[in-house]
Amino acid sequence: MKSMSESEIDIQVAMPGDVHELVILNRLFNGFSDSAEEMAIRLQNTQNIETIILARLEGQVAGFAALRVLPCVLYPTPYAELTELYVKEEYRLRGIATHLVRFLEKLAVKKGAKSLSVQTGADNQPALSLYYGLDFADYDVALQKSLR
Repeated sequence: MKSMSESEIDIQVAMPGDVHELVILNRLFNGFSDSAEEMAIRLQNTQNIETIILARLEGQVAGFAALRVLPCVLYPTPYAELTELYVKEEYRLRGIATHLVRFLEKLAVKKGAKSLSVQTGADNQPALSLYYGLDFADYDVALQKSLR
């Protein structure tokens, strides 16, 4: 499939009216079945911390990404992390993920960040290829503990 130009892909910050599409994307990507009302509340509650962007192709929602930017007490610049990235299967291999990441990079810079972090599975070859191709480099080891 051919890569799409930026003019063919419409990327915008998600608005409250987009919650129904976000619910569908989140179900496809993360397996969550939240209601539109729950999603709208979280979208509102995180608006100064996490920004969701949507990619549309020919008027159809093709994917989304999320950028979290947090101020740091011990560092002079905010911490920026690409927390979610998903493109519907039928829209993959068209450059949409690349455009989503590039949009988030610009947004992170506008918010004062000097770097952008991302975590993905060590065996997620499509994601690793994308990120390495966009000049991301191995940085650290991420660990997680379940809290009860």
